Amino acid sequence: MNGLWSFSVMLYGADEVKQLCLTLQDEEGIDVCLLLSLVWLGTHGISLDRSSMTSLYYSVLRWQLLVTTRLRRYRLSCQLSKSRFSKSIFNPLMHPLYSLLKILELTAEKASFWRINCFLKERFPLIIEDAAHPKMADQITTEQMAVAMQYNLASYFEIDANDRRSTLQPEQITAILLNYLPR
Repeated sequence: MNGLWSFSVMLYGADEVKQLCLTLQDEEGIDVCLLLSLVWLGTHGISLDRSSMTSLYYSVLRWQLLVTTRLRRYRLSCQLSKSRFSKSIFNPLMHPLYSLLKILELTAEKASFWRINCFLKERFPLIIEDAAHPKMADQITTEQMAVAMQYNLASYFEIDANDRRSTLQPEQITAILLNYLPR
């Protein structure tokens, strides 16, 4: 998982990427872990077929709904409650609780990446094993990466279609993310 996790942390570390991911998560319901994983696959020139995309989506969805999303909701509620309980005996508890929930949410996201990595390792063992070797990525052009990323994102959005997903298209997201990929 080291290659996928390292890539995701590095990419998410860019302010514009972080803002894009949070906007997609909060306003469009996009799973950031899955999005970053699909981008990572694209950097290796891999476009998932419909069957693989569907399997990957559903293998991550349940965990995210049962664990990560709930922790996020609790953390955000705790953050909002700080001001409500500012003069309450609960106020001193809010900051430690918020911090703990943030750690738990990050741990749940790491677990999502672990699940994604296990899924991908079954289907693409050479990519997962060679991900740390830059020579493999050097053989893939930026255009090939862009096509694979767009295809993966379009497939994901098609599976997880909802009425709100109209603001950013896979091409726009890919164009932004390509600026932050390691060279």
